[in-house]
Parts: sequence; C-alpha cells; structure tokens
Amino acid sequence: MVDFNGFAAFVDALGGVEINVENSFVDHYYPTADKGWESIQFEKGLQIMDGTKALKYARSRHAEGFE
Repeated sequence: MVDFNGFAAFVDALGGVEINVENSFVDHYYPTADKGWESIQFEKGLQIMDGTKALKYARSRHAEGFE
C-alpha cells in the first residue's frame, strides 16, 4: 500500500514518468493540504512528469477544456 507521498517519492526515484496527456485541460478545484483549492493545468502531448506533477495529473477530477 502506498500513500500520496509514497507515490510521488516512487516516481521521483524512477527519475520521473513519461505520460501522454491526451487532451489539454485545467482543473480549478485540485485539493490542497490545507483543505483549499488550487488550479492546475496540463497541455496535450508527451511529457515527463516528476512525482508531484504525476500525482496531480492522476488525482485531477474536475477537468475543463478538453480539446
């Protein structure tokens, strides 16, 4: 079993992961540690993501702006 910090640390230990983002999007309601929100954005295309960015991509639930 792995928590969010473990997920990010594992991805970082691998030197990042290659992810093909199929559609550009923005998520204005990504949860923060202090129970607030932040906006995150991903552009369409092949990307190498570090642990933090890969976790945000995997956890994004409120995407807007699909191409």
